[in-house]
Amino acid sequence: MSGLIQDVQKQVWAACETICAGISEGNKTEDPIFELGIDSLGLAELLITLESQFGEGCISVDEVMEDPSVSAIVSLLLRKGIVESPSTQSKDLEPASPLIAEGKLSMLGGVDVAEMQRSSASATPQGVNSWVRTTHVGSLPRPSGTSLEDIISKQIDAGVDWMNDGEWTRENYISDALSRISGIGGNVQTTGECMCCMPSPSDMHDVPMFARRFTGGNGLITLNPARVAKADVACTGPMAYINPETLFDSLQPFLDVIGSRDRSTCFWSVPSPGTLAVFCEDRHYGDYSKFAGALAEVLRLEYEAVAATGLVLQVDAPCLAMGRHTRHSALTDEEFQEVLRTNVDLINATLVNIDPAKVRVHVCWGNYSGPHHHDIEARHVWPHLLRLNARYISIEGANPRHEHDWEYFAKHVAAKFIELDKVILVGVLDTRSAHIEHPELIAQRLLQYVKVLGPGRVVASTDCGFATTGKSAAITEDIVWLKLAALGEGARIVRQRLVDVGAPEPTSLVYSPTGFRVVVFCDAEAEACPGATELICELAKRSWSLDVLPSGAGVQSGFEQLKYSLDTPMALVALGAQAATMACGVAQLLESDRSVSRRPHTIFTFGPRQPGAECLGAAPLEPEAAKAAAAEIQARMQRRMRFDKRQLTPSGSLLSPATPPSEVDVVVVGAGMLGLYMAVTLTRRGFKVVVLEQRMIIGGIWSMYANSHSQVNSSEGGYSLKDILGESGANRDHATAREMITDIGKLAKEVDASTCCGVKVVRIAKHGDGYMTISQTDHGGTHITSSRGVVLAINDRVGIPRQMTWAGQEEFKGIVTTGTNDNLAHVDWRGKRVVVVGMGAFAIENTRTALEHGAEHVTVVVRRHGTVCPKIIDYLNFVKPFDAEFQHDSTTNIKQMHQWSSLYRKSGATIPECWPEEIKHEGHTISVSDLWFVGHHMGKLCTKVATVDHFDAGGIHLSDGSRLDADIVVVCVGFIRNTHLCEKLTGSDTMKTTNYVDKHLMYLADAEIDHGAFNWFFGSSVLEYAKFFTEVYVAGLEHEEQVGEMLWGADLPTTKIQERKWSGFIAASSKLLKAKADGIPYFADAAHNQVERRTRHFYNTLPPVAYVKSNEAEWVELHTRLNGGKPVPPELQLPYFFKDAASWCEPKAPLA
Repeated sequence: MSGLIQDVQKQVWAACETICAGISEGNKTEDPIFELGIDSLGLAELLITLESQFGEGCISVDEVMEDPSVSAIVSLLLRKGIVESPSTQSKDLEPASPLIAEGKLSMLGGVDVAEMQRSSASATPQGVNSWVRTTHVGSLPRPSGTSLEDIISKQIDAGVDWMNDGEWTRENYISDALSRISGIGGNVQTTGECMCCMPSPSDMHDVPMFARRFTGGNGLITLNPARVAKADVACTGPMAYINPETLFDSLQPFLDVIGSRDRSTCFWSVPSPGTLAVFCEDRHYGDYSKFAGALAEVLRLEYEAVAATGLVLQVDAPCLAMGRHTRHSALTDEEFQEVLRTNVDLINATLVNIDPAKVRVHVCWGNYSGPHHHDIEARHVWPHLLRLNARYISIEGANPRHEHDWEYFAKHVAAKFIELDKVILVGVLDTRSAHIEHPELIAQRLLQYVKVLGPGRVVASTDCGFATTGKSAAITEDIVWLKLAALGEGARIVRQRLVDVGAPEPTSLVYSPTGFRVVVFCDAEAEACPGATELICELAKRSWSLDVLPSGAGVQSGFEQLKYSLDTPMALVALGAQAATMACGVAQLLESDRSVSRRPHTIFTFGPRQPGAECLGAAPLEPEAAKAAAAEIQARMQRRMRFDKRQLTPSGSLLSPATPPSEVDVVVVGAGMLGLYMAVTLTRRGFKVVVLEQRMIIGGIWSMYANSHSQVNSSEGGYSLKDILGESGANRDHATAREMITDIGKLAKEVDASTCCGVKVVRIAKHGDGYMTISQTDHGGTHITSSRGVVLAINDRVGIPRQMTWAGQEEFKGIVTTGTNDNLAHVDWRGKRVVVVGMGAFAIENTRTALEHGAEHVTVVVRRHGTVCPKIIDYLNFVKPFDAEFQHDSTTNIKQMHQWSSLYRKSGATIPECWPEEIKHEGHTISVSDLWFVGHHMGKLCTKVATVDHFDAGGIHLSDGSRLDADIVVVCVGFIRNTHLCEKLTGSDTMKTTNYVDKHLMYLADAEIDHGAFNWFFGSSVLEYAKFFTEVYVAGLEHEEQVGEMLWGADLPTTKIQERKWSGFIAASSKLLKAKADGIPYFADAAHNQVERRTRHFYNTLPPVAYVKSNEAEWVELHTRLNGGKPVPPELQLPYFFKDAASWCEPKAPLA
C-alpha cells in the first residue's frame, strides 16, 4: 500500500476516533461506519472534518451512503483525485466574523435601532386585569360622538371582566323600558294628563340649604323639593307589551360588537316591576299590588327576550332599598316590609322561565349625592334579598352610610341564611364621588366579603351606575375610567393575597400583539407628497418590516414579491387610486392562492371607499395627520391580534364555580391543552366526561406562563389542534401564544358544560372496579365523583420561575426579572444591553424577543451550551416521510445534520459541548431559532460560559472575572416543579411506560426528552405524543378485555414517576404498534392515521417547496430587522444552508 493511501486512511480513521471514542482495536476499516458507533450526527461531523482536511465539497452524503466504510471513503477520495497530501489540504470551514464587530454594517446605512419602534408593547392595554372578577352596575357616561365600539374597548382596556353596553342606546333605564309599555305616558306636557312628579328622597327635605344646589326640573328624581322634577310617565290605562322590535334594535348592535370581540359573558339591565312603580304614578289600577303586578306581567316578556340572547339579565331593583325613602317614605316600617315582600315576589314571578344562574339583581339606596340618613338599614333588606331567584346579588359597599353593612352580611352567612350558590357583586367604588379610590382600599373592602364567602362567590363591582341618565354629569368620563382601572388593581391585590393557587401572578391577562408587516402601494404623485413620506416613516417605526411597491409595477409583480411572506400579518396600505386598485388585486391573488397558509392581511386606503378595504379618510398631507394615520393603522392591526385570557373561563365557572357531578365515565384532571384534547376525544366517542381544573381559567401553561411573544418550539403541523378542530388552515409556523390559546379556547367550548373550574382535586382512590375522585371547591366544600377511569393531565415540568438573587443586586439600576408571564411585556427593549442567564427554551425565547424588538446586544450566560436548531430542522423532522417502522431515511438525516453543523460553524455560534457524541445535554431540550444563528453572525448575540457572581449599578460580574454592561437581566434558570403531585393524588410513585398508573388511570404529562427521542413519529412534540396516547386510552376503554394487559398489566416495564423519560414512551408505543401482527390493530392504525393527517396538513398548508422559499425569505428579513430596518447586502449575509431541503421530503407514496 502506498504511503499516500496510508496517510489518507490514518486521517479518516483518526477523524472517526475523534467522533466516537468507543472504537475498539477489533474494528476494521472495512466495517460499516455505523457499526463503529457513529450515528447520523457523527457522520455529519465526519464529513465536516473531512472537508476541513481535504477541501469543501470533497465528498457528499450520497457518496458515503453507497458504501459507508472507512476503506470506501479513502478509495473515493483517492479516486476523485482530490488528495495529494493531507497536510496541504487544511481548509477549515471558517466561521464568519461578526459583522458589527468588524464595522461592516457601517456601509449599510443602518438606521439607529433606538429610533425604530419595533415593539408592539405600546398597544398593551393600560388597564389592570385581575382574575378576581370585576364588573359594574350598568350605566356609563355617554358623551356625544362616542361609539358603542369605544365603550366596549374602554371597558376591556380598564380591565372590566363582565361588561355591558353602558346603556349607550338609552336615555335612561326607566324611559327605555316604558317605551315598550302601552297605557303609560304618551300625552304632550301641556295637557298634564300623564305628567307626574318624580319621587323626592325624604333625606333631602331635612337639608334645604344643600338641596338648593340642585336646579331640578327634570330627571328621574327630585333632589330639590322647591323644583319638582316631572315626567310624562303616569299610568292612565291598561298596560301591555308593545313594539318589541325596539328592544332588539338596542340589543343587536351590542351583540354584534361583543360577538366580534368574542366576549360571551356580558349583561343587559332592565328595571324591576317595583322600580317602575317608584317612578310611575298609578292613575288607573288604584291598588299597588295590582299596578305592580301588571308591570310584572309586561316585564316578564322583556326579561325573557333578553335572556334568550344569551346575555345575563340584570334586574335593577332600587325599589328594594331606595324605594323606602322615596315613593314609599310615608309608610311605616311594617307597611314597607309588606311592599318589600310584594316586590320580591313580583321579581320572582317575572323570572319564572329564566335560569337563576343567568340573573343578577342590583339593589341600592340611590345614585344621588345626599345625606342618606333616612336609608333603610341593610339588615332589614337582606332577608328579602335571599328569596330572590337569582344567583347574583349586587349590593352597595362603598357608600359611607353602608360601608359597615358587611357585618350584617357576615352574620347571615354564619347563620347559613345565604344559599351556597349565591354570588355577591360587592360595590367597592362610590359612583357619586370624584375621588379615585386607592386600590388598597378597594382590596380591603373586597377582602371583608372574600373572607366570609370565599373568592369564588365575590365579584368586585360599583355601588350603582355612573350615569343614570344620558345627561348625568356628576362624575366625568375621565374619572369613571380611572375608577374602573383602580377597581381592577384592587381585585388583583386580593387575588395575590388570598386566591393564588400556586401559579405566578401574571402582569397582564391580555396577550400583547405580535408584530406586523407593512406594504405600501404608492402612486408616483402620492409618493412625492410630504405626508406620504412622513406616513411611511411612521409606519416603519411601528412595524416589523416595511416595503414600498410602486403601483406601476403591476398586480402580478406585487403578488410574486409577497407570495412567501407567510409568517406575519400584513397591512396593505394604498396611497393613491391606482395604488388602491393594485393593493386590492394583490390581496385577491393572495387569498386565491391555496398552495400555502398565510397570516391575514388588511387593506387600508385613503379617499373613496374600496370594496374589502378599510378607509382611513383623506390622505394625510401634514406630518401630524400622517402620524395619526400610522397610529390608527397600528391600532387596528394590533386589535386583531390581542387575546384576553379571561375568555378562557368556562361560562358556568365565570359566573360561579361549578359543582362536580357525582358520576361520570372518565374524570380528566387538568384543563390544559392535553386534558382538553383528551376530554373532547372521549366525549366524541360517547363517554361522559368531567374536566376538573383548580384555577379559574383553562389553558394550562399556555394561559399561566407563556409570554405574548412566546411561540411553540415545534413546527406548526407538529403542534397543532387544527385536526381535531376540523379547520383546514394553519397557524403561523411555530404558532404564537395568541394562536395557540385561541385554538385551545375553541377546543374548550366543546366541553364547556363539562368543565368545572375552581375545583381542586385532593385524592384519587380506588373504589371497586373504578375510582373516586375527591375534590374541594370554595363554595361547596368536598365533592366525590365516581368514575370508571381517570386521566391526570397535570403539568409538573413548568411552574413558578426559580428565583435567584446575587450580591449587589439592589444597587443595579436596570431591570432584573424572569422571562415568563409577560412580566417584560411593557419593557422598551430599544437600544438596551441585555443579559440572559440560562439557556433553556424561555432563555432562547427572551433572547429572540429582545433582538426582534431592538435590543442593542444580548449576552447569554450559560453553564454549558444548550442545543439550538434552525426552524427548518424541526420542520424536516415532522414532514419527512417515515418508513414502515416510523424511521426517517438515514441519508437525509445525515444531510440535514451536516448542514446544521455547518451552520453552527459558519455563524460563529458555539457548538454544544456534547456534540458529536450526543445531540443535546442530559435534561435539556432543543430550542428552535433562526435568529440564534443570524444574531451571532451579525454580532448582536454571544454566549459566555460562566455564572453570575455579583451586580453593580450598571452591570454584572461573572465567575470568570469578566464584567458585562447591562440594562436588563433576564433570569431563566428553570422552575420550581410540582414533582410529587401525581404521587400525592394517587398514592403511587411508579407507573407503566405506557403512561398508566393503574387500570384506566393514565398520567398524561410531559416527561424528560432524553436521547433518541427525535426519530419517532411523535418526535419531541408533547401534543403529538398526547394525541397517540389519547387513542391508546380510548382503546383501553373500548377493548379492555383484549388490550388491558398490554396497557396496565403487572409484567409491563415500570418507571418512577419522577424519572419518566421520553425514550420509555417510545419503546412502549413501538411495542404497541407491533401488536397489529397479533390481530390488534388499534394502536398501529392510530399512529398511521395520525401521521397521515399531520403530513396532509403540512402539504395542504405549508408544503416543503413553499416552506423553503418562505424560510429563506425570513432568513434575509432577519438580517434586515437586526440591521435597524436596512437591507444587508447578500455577500454580507449568513448563507442559507437549506436550499435543497425540499427534495429530502418527497413522500415514498402519494398521499391519500
